[in-house]
Amino acid sequence: MLAKLQQHQRQITDAAQQCHGSVTESDLDSSSSDVSAFSTKSSEVKAELQSCIDAVSSLMTRLSELSQQRALVSRTCDDLSAWLETVNNDVTTLMSRPAKLHTVAAELEISLFEVKHTHDLDYCSYKIYG
Repeated sequence: MLAKLQQHQRQITDAAQQCHGSVTESDLDSSSSDVSAFSTKSSEVKAELQSCIDAVSSLMTRLSELSQQRALVSRTCDDLSAWLETVNNDVTTLMSRPAKLHTVAAELEISLFEVKHTHDLDYCSYKIYG
């Protein structure tokens, strides 16, 4: 769309130059108000077209930024889903183990779980707050 607007701008500029070039000095004396009106209208059209080009360019830039943000959110969502699946598998594995009857074995199991839990929370915080 931006290319189309720029093409229209070139066409208007070319047409304006052709019109100004074909006006002779005797024409200027007889119809100077017509030439002045044409010049004014030509300037208005050029200004409006440039405004449209600027607006489209700005919107395209914003669309690109939003697209990049969406891709980042999608990757983060995928990473978090994978992390949740891993945590779920780890919890399922821990829950399926038989209870530890010996105090030292139980303490070791708890400390391993706490280290794993702390590491996973750090990873999650890093992915979310980056």
